Amino acid sequence: MIKITLQDGRQFDAKRLEEEKWLSYLYYTENHGINMERVEVVEQLSGRETLSYVLRTLDILEEDYKAGLLQPNEYEIVKMTLQWSEVSKGGTVKEREYWRNKEYTLDIHNLASAKIYQEFYEDTLKVNLSGLHQYQKAFDEMGLKYYDSQTNFIYVEIPKDATEVFNTMLHDGIIIRPQKLPGYPDALRISIGTADENERTIRSLKKALA
Repeated sequence: MIKITLQDGRQFDAKRLEEEKWLSYLYYTENHGINMERVEVVEQLSGRETLSYVLRTLDILEEDYKAGLLQPNEYEIVKMTLQWSEVSKGGTVKEREYWRNKEYTLDIHNLASAKIYQEFYEDTLKVNLSGLHQYQKAFDEMGLKYYDSQTNFIYVEIPKDATEVFNTMLHDGIIIRPQKLPGYPDALRISIGTADENERTIRSLKKALA
């Protein structure tokens, strides 16, 4: 799997840029005049300083989650808020022009970021709603507990080791995210795709849990 490395040495899978729009906005930004207090000279600016900052805050959040300070649904809500709270500082020239034409006040980044997220959420909700129902129906039939989602993924608890299930599904070409935390049942974070992609994932999960 291809890894992307930021200036601070932080790495993440390149595939995430296709799956997570907030990450794409902050990585592909052409807006370099931001967070200038974080560098010693202007020439050091890459435009991705904000992304590094957001990733650091997400690392801290994950540490708190693993320490049992947050419930899974609370963690996902706070995580989503942190991911999207700075996106108006990113974006390509074309994207930033589009936001200005929409009269998003980019200088007030929290407000603009909220509007960008709202537009993304409304568009995503239309696409994901049927896929979400597809997973919910399957999980109900399988007797699995899941958490209501307002994003492009669903979180489901499983009765087997999450890492083992992850590896089994990986052999089927299905990539999910195992969740293993002290004091909580093993769980999976599954991205919502097309109807065919969802059906493949459901079949693979049933086989892994059999």
